[in-house]
Amino acid sequence: MTDTVQVEREGAGATEREAPNEPLERPNVVREPLQDRVAVVTGASSSIGAAVARTLAREGALMAFAARRRDALLEVQAGLDLGYGKARSLVAPTDVTDRGQFKSLVARTEEELDQSISSLIA
Repeated sequence: MTDTVQVEREGAGATEREAPNEPLERPNVVREPLQDRVAVVTGASSSIGAAVARTLAREGALMAFAARRRDALLEVQAGLDLGYGKARSLVAPTDVTDRGQFKSLVARTEEELDQSISSLIA
């Protein structure tokens, strides 16, 4: 058995199409804890990058925030410290399109947070 769904197109009026009753198949997702794992978030100074940083902080990840604007990164970091306790994180002003700066970001992150990077969110 199928349901019908009304779909309207501009200027063409309404048409109907069939939609399956069964849910879409989803791949198996394994969720590993992020507590004390190191994540590098690029573009972390605003928008989606900052939102990802907040999510990782809530999950207990250790973080390196990378973007070009140091002042904006510091604001994101301060907000995390207020919201989730003193987070172990570092601010790394970085232009990720510059290979040398990116290599420095990785080296500094692993040195200062004292472990290998588990996740890179770009």
